[in-house]
Amino acid sequence: MSDTPDVERRVKAVIAGNRMAGHETPPRTVKRMRDIAAGRITADEAVAATIAKHRKRRLKAS
Repeated sequence: MSDTPDVERRVKAVIAGNRMAGHETPPRTVKRMRDIAAGRITADEAVAATIAKHRKRRLKAS
């Protein structure tokens, strides 16, 4: 992956904070954080995609 050291440092800081709080960060969340930190997607786009995924899953279940 061609992320800059700054992006990796930011992502690792968030993961470390989550771990100290007793939470494990899933790989897909780490990938999304890297994309946001690198500027490939915005946080709003990431949230919208997550909401759409959950809506789709709920519709499929009903």
